[in-house]
Amino acid sequence: MDLRHYEVFNKLCELKSFSKTAEALFISQSTVSSYINLIEKEMGIRLFKGNKKSTGELTEVGHIFLQYSSQIVALANESKKTIKNYNKGLSGSISIGISPTLCYYNIPKLLEKFNRKFPLVEIVLFAEISPKIIHMLNSKEIQIGIIRNSTDIVSDPKFNAKCIGIDNFVFVFSPNNKINRMNSIAIEDLIKEPLIAYGKNTNFWPQIQGLYNRFGVSPKIIMELNDIYAVKQMAKLGTGVAILPEISVQDELKQGLLVKADINDYVPIKRYSLLIYRKDQILTKQMQNFIRFMSASQ
Repeated sequence: MDLRHYEVFNKLCELKSFSKTAEALFISQSTVSSYINLIEKEMGIRLFKGNKKSTGELTEVGHIFLQYSSQIVALANESKKTIKNYNKGLSGSISIGISPTLCYYNIPKLLEKFNRKFPLVEIVLFAEISPKIIHMLNSKEIQIGIIRNSTDIVSDPKFNAKCIGIDNFVFVFSPNNKINRMNSIAIEDLIKEPLIAYGKNTNFWPQIQGLYNRFGVSPKIIMELNDIYAVKQMAKLGTGVAILPEISVQDELKQGLLVKADINDYVPIKRYSLLIYRKDQILTKQMQNFIRFMSASQ
């Protein structure tokens, strides 16, 4: 028996007529009869009572067989739909490594929109610093990375990269900090202040060091933290100044809990959000859909 036999049997049970079943399935009545006879022969059972085969009155074992037959056809149709959706990138999964800054602030909204468009695609997220994400891509632990970088390109020729966002790093401090009482703030004033250091183990820290080096000084690090939330809390308490992604302090700035330095003649440090993946990677439909979606959302 093949799937067609189960489909014919199910339709006959539904319509209770050989002629209507044949018409619905675009086959002859004799074909319907031969399918039913083959099922009965192979299973060694009688599906219909006495001479009531034409009315579709099932025997007790016929009712049992119908339950399984219905499940078999339903599962076959479900598998076809699932495979079809998978081939179109409408189902399946994607493993993605994302920089914590992006994971906590602007990326979640984009992922929620992607989920609405592709509800059957599972996204497996790993919140890691950018160097770790690159390592995971090289070891093929993940398929796609969304990293933070000092430029809009990656130096490693193994990767394709698409810039999906740019934002500034800003100096922030407590409203009670003495700097907030200055009529005018220069970068020289800020680099003398105690610094609550964030991201010393990331590829962002060299940009901070470069800023201080231009003035021939080293950062006066009073505290080193690897969590943005903790850095913001310490800055609000007046412990020192912090240099953080502007996207990460929007709420605190609006609420007046932190102040952003308006610095004279200062070009802020820029960070680029890059979507990267290996050039030698076979792009599944799910990956292609995700890359197109993120590129269009920048």
